[in-house]
Amino acid sequence: MHTHIQIWNYFAFELIFECFLSIETHQKIVPPDFSRHLRSVDIPEGTALTLECQVSGIPSPTISWFRDEENIDNSSDYVLTKINGTCCLKIRKTIKDQHSAQFTCKASNPGGETASSARVQVISKYTATLEYRN
Repeated sequence: MHTHIQIWNYFAFELIFECFLSIETHQKIVPPDFSRHLRSVDIPEGTALTLECQVSGIPSPTISWFRDEENIDNSSDYVLTKINGTCCLKIRKTIKDQHSAQFTCKASNPGGETASSARVQVISKYTATLEYRN
């Protein structure tokens, strides 16, 4: 891509002097890549949960989160953060019927798209107690 910026025009003695600055921009594009993937987990109902992964790419990838293929980016049930490539999904208090699912973090930029997924199995307190007694 070439960009021309006219710096100045000088009109003297019926001559036009023009100076142009030509700028060529090339941004290196590196597709998104997960250096640390999400990990599946079994967790007791009612506890807090954090899913975490690490992604890089140039330009910095756009992140989207999914629960069983449904986008949850705007859901108030989750706290989603991305700091220096570390992507986190936080659940304050797990509920079996709501949070037992496959969670996916998708990263995309002009170089491509990739994803990391993990299964969350929330174990009800009643089931956990029975398993412990047996």
